Amino acid sequence: MERYRHKEQKIRFTEDEFNYVLSKMADSRKKKFQHFALDMLIQGEVSFVDYTELRRLVYEVKKIGTNINQIVRLANQFDDISVTDIKMLTQTLSNLTELVETELQKQQEKHSLKDCE
Repeated sequence: MERYRHKEQKIRFTEDEFNYVLSKMADSRKKKFQHFALDMLIQGEVSFVDYTELRRLVYEVKKIGTNINQIVRLANQFDDISVTDIKMLTQTLSNLTELVETELQKQQEKHSLKDCE
C-alpha cells in the first residue's frame, strides 16, 4: 500500500508538555500519536464518547428480561398469570431492549462517521 501522506513534520516537547500530550491522548483513546496529532491539528479537537452508561443500561435491561422470564416461568407453573399478560410483558421488554440497543447503535454510528470526516 502506497502512502498518500508524503510530508513529515517533527515536533519537540519538554517533559511536562509531553506528559500532558500523552494524558490527552489517553483521554481520547487514540492508540497512535499520529492519529491524535492529525485530529488535533486538522479538526482542532479530538472527541471521545463514553458509551459506558449506555452499555450498562443495555446490561440492566437484559437482566430485567431474565427476571421477567423467571417470573413468567413460575407463573405458568402455577397458572397465576394469563397468556395475554405474559405476551404484553414480553412485548414491553422487547420494545425496551430494542429502543436501548437502537439508541446505542445510533450513537456509535454517529460518532464513528464523525471520526471518519
